[in-house]
Amino acid sequence: MCTSWMSAVSLTVSLLAAVAPSARADSSPGALRATLWQIGDVDGDTSELALAPGGFREFARDAFYVVGTSNPAEDWPYVQPGPRDYWQGNCTHTFTVVFGLGHAARAGNYRLVLDLVDTRAQDQPELEIVCNEHVVGRYPTLPGGSDRSIEGEPHQGRPQQIVVEIAAELLHEGLNQLDVRTVSGSWLLYDAVSFDGPGEATMGDLDDACFVRSVDPLPCLVEQDGELRRVVLLDVARAGEAIRAECEANGQRMAPVDLKPGRQDVEIYVPAVEKPTPLQITFKHQGKALATTETTVGPVRRWVVHLLHFTHVDIGYTNYQEEIERLHMGFIDQAQELIAKTDSYPPEARFKWLPEQLWAVESYLNQADEQKRRAFIAQVKAGRIGLCALYGNALTGLYSEEELFALVDYGLRLRREYGVKIDSAMITDVPGYTWGLVPVLAQAGIRYLSLGPNPIHRIGWTRVWDDRPFYWVSPSGQHKVLCWMSGGYGWFRRGLGRDLLQRPWQSRLLANLDELEQQGYPYDLLQMRHDLYSDNGPPDAELSDVVRQWNVKYAYPRLIISTPSGLFAEFERRYGARLPVVRGDFTPYWEDGAASTAGDTALNRRAVEQLVQAQALWAMLDPRAYPVEQVYAGWRNAVLYDEHTWGASNSISEPDSEFAVKQAAW
Repeated sequence: MCTSWMSAVSLTVSLLAAVAPSARADSSPGALRATLWQIGDVDGDTSELALAPGGFREFARDAFYVVGTSNPAEDWPYVQPGPRDYWQGNCTHTFTVVFGLGHAARAGNYRLVLDLVDTRAQDQPELEIVCNEHVVGRYPTLPGGSDRSIEGEPHQGRPQQIVVEIAAELLHEGLNQLDVRTVSGSWLLYDAVSFDGPGEATMGDLDDACFVRSVDPLPCLVEQDGELRRVVLLDVARAGEAIRAECEANGQRMAPVDLKPGRQDVEIYVPAVEKPTPLQITFKHQGKALATTETTVGPVRRWVVHLLHFTHVDIGYTNYQEEIERLHMGFIDQAQELIAKTDSYPPEARFKWLPEQLWAVESYLNQADEQKRRAFIAQVKAGRIGLCALYGNALTGLYSEEELFALVDYGLRLRREYGVKIDSAMITDVPGYTWGLVPVLAQAGIRYLSLGPNPIHRIGWTRVWDDRPFYWVSPSGQHKVLCWMSGGYGWFRRGLGRDLLQRPWQSRLLANLDELEQQGYPYDLLQMRHDLYSDNGPPDAELSDVVRQWNVKYAYPRLIISTPSGLFAEFERRYGARLPVVRGDFTPYWEDGAASTAGDTALNRRAVEQLVQAQALWAMLDPRAYPVEQVYAGWRNAVLYDEHTWGASNSISEPDSEFAVKQAAW
């Protein structure tokens, strides 16, 4: 950075009231004239910018703004993340502006002005400014106001202005580029961005320019003329009128591409390769090369992704328990309607769903009439509704040996009474599981265990087992269960459609496949759990349509709506002989919460001991009068007490609220 023009660079950072811009001029040599270009208005409000006022969670890609063509409401997000923002990958983010100069000044300074609504107070960002590939310098920002500003309340922010002076020799007639990069810290919020120049500087048109922002070979294959071809995504910005451009890949003509003014995503399909191969892509129009970019493409794995579509059962937490029960019974009816609606779909796209645990299933069957019961059982036998063996999402480290057997008792009842297949179990949210669960499942005929622990809260080392399937062998060595921990609690919250069909290259699906490829994941089959909402959410009514449309367009990855029973059986058939075998306790982490309700926990444990004794005495003294249903009800209550839903969502923050107290009483 020791260059002659660096002495001409300075920075001014100040807290300002929001003032509308006008001509910035003075009487000195090379004085500034009116602003050359501006994005947004200096008014303390973000509403004219993309994603504003509070859509930061929908942030999908960094800004690339072509002056004269781009639109602030679509192409310049109000928020620029920083390397400390986990919700955007904890990485640097670069916002770019390209513009044309008709006449470039030879003396004086240009001036880039960043008017900010706010920065994150606890971890404000540092910016790096780059002009035409020359690093101008790094500039700190001041601590911001309230995090409520990023949530949609810009007036809660603390405005500031960054003024960066840039030597004239760094700019030139024709195309110029400015980059604003967050190199440390967290997010900032824009009010406006403007650029001034010396008096003689004038704007110029970019009449026929094309910019390839990025090129990304996707882990997708399409079939064309009986041949599998690799999907390559290009982020392209066009300045000028709409054209149909020629496209060449390594000199081979591809399908023509319609380039419209502004920014767009372009998919091209290149021949699949068996080893890493250089790829050069060129866009042309009327024989003139508009843009050229290069990358390397490699072989693509033929992924088959099984979507385990379920509803996570929290008995309380989001609503009162009796309301939760009504919700889940309603979800069972909704699922059956969606099953009927998709009967004519291709097999992979036919609707399937898992109620996850059997608590709500028992309630449903107890209140259903005979016709409803028959219809439900028919869908279970057809594999369209998957039943898993556990009664609830258990904190297994709290369960006695007898309670663990009671945890699967209702599943065994269903199997005996209706002849349904139940050979798998699911546990969601809970991190860690006692070793004693293995022989209980195995002796109950449960061969498969799908795990989806909480991704964040007090989970220790649980997630080192993400997508590392293994056989878990019992303490005696006589039993084993095939276990598979999904890399996500529920991969596609808020629905699979928006995430996958609109911008598949930004989806969690493809991001996960890329990550697994880099980690050396050794299998072609993958489970990805899908719950529409994290807790107590309905079935996804759009899922089957999305899967059907995806499989029409892409040959791979192939999507299948599945159940643990179907997926695990196929996975075991293919890979069972090479799976690792693991022994030992899978350290539970949440059971320490029992200390917060020590009195109730002691009461439950005494009740369990009394149940064990009572059963033994009835069996010895009067087996014919054994009170089967009363004993079952006692075990049901014990199992539910040690289930993972400890209380209301606000039971820590507001333990004396009516919502928390009423759930605790239940």
